Order: sequence, then structure tokens, then C-alpha cells
Amino acid sequence: MEPTKPKLPREAIELYNDFIHGEISRRAFMDGVQRLAGGLAVATVINALMPNYALGQQVSRTDDRIKATYETVPLPEGQRKASRDISCGRSAPTLAPRR
Repeated sequence: MEPTKPKLPREAIELYNDFIHGEISRRAFMDGVQRLAGGLAVATVINALMPNYALGQQVSRTDDRIKATYETVPLPEGQRKASRDISCGRSAPTLAPRR
């Protein structure tokens, strides 16, 4: 049986929305949650609001629905340090037929 998330006040959800969209600072977000929840319940409210990124779906690099490559890109002029390029991973959807 999965634990149920507590029902959150609408104000807490609005605070989180403002925070993730950059309208308020992290400090303002935390102060607002503390004002709404009061002392000890703050951790519970924040845990209920924040997504668990570790549970996000991961796709294998060999999945036929994506094309994953490593590419080397030159740094822009003025940002070069000893003429180094940067290497990065790039993923894009393919037009492979659905399974």
C-alpha cells in the first residue's frame, strides 16, 4: 500500500508555482510555507510539493525511439580557455515505428 500525500492548502501550491517559475526566491518560498504550515509540519508540506526526480523515467541510450550521440562544440569567442571545445550528449527522437 502506497502512502498517501497530505492534502495541501491551495496557498501552498500557489507558492510552489511562483517559486518554480522564478517569481519568488527560495527564501520567500520557505518563509511562505512556514507561515502556512507552522513549525514542524514544514518538512511534510515541502516533501509533498517537491517532485521526486529519482523516480523519473529513464530511457536507455540504445532505445530505437531516440538517437543519442556525443558531439563536440567549439566554445564561443571570448569564452575559450586554451582553445578548448566542449563535449556534450545529445538526444533526439527518431522517426522509428512505434512498438
